[in-house]
Amino acid sequence: LGFPFFKPLYQAGTTIYIHGCTNAQESVRSIFKATMQPPFFPVNLEDVSAELIFDGECPPEIEFCGLHCKSTLLNHPNYGYGFKLTEKDRRIAFFPDNELSFSHPKGGSFDDYARFVEGVDLLIHDAEYMLEEYEAFSRGWGHSVYLDTVRLAIEAGAKKLLLWHLNQDRADDQVDEMLKLAEEAAGKTRGSVVCEMARTGLQIEI
Repeated sequence: LGFPFFKPLYQAGTTIYIHGCTNAQESVRSIFKATMQPPFFPVNLEDVSAELIFDGECPPEIEFCGLHCKSTLLNHPNYGYGFKLTEKDRRIAFFPDNELSFSHPKGGSFDDYARFVEGVDLLIHDAEYMLEEYEAFSRGWGHSVYLDTVRLAIEAGAKKLLLWHLNQDRADDQVDEMLKLAEEAAGKTRGSVVCEMARTGLQIEI
């Protein structure tokens, strides 16, 4: 949604390459085009000054500016990708929408994901639900119980876990309680993963 405000779009002589997988519900071009048209935005995609090159390929591994990026399909009804970013000896894994207790088409298993993020310095992973919420109404929606997320970090040997994609209706004191329970769960295992809750302004150095 911030793409229309990307200043290089309006600079002549600029070339922007946009990679988007063909298994999305629509092409990336059509999604961007819909964002940049009335009533959402006054400038049409065809009217920007930069040259836009859309690529429908989605390679499992790419490298740019010394940063290596590897992707894997996640467990979500609308698909989605998780990423592992490696720069020298530092590794971060980012799993935005991923359900660890349900098998969606093309998604991986718990063990698959544990292998993919093994030993990362920081795992950022979906932790939307409490167990009772998940069992009552949200199984199959594409998001994880926070304790499953903690277990993944432990099994993978991640050094730090950032719980995120939190339920938007959860109050701050409930989020604090969830973090306390996550830390207790991590403390009862052989692992030494540090748990932290996503919040505005948070900075993590690895």
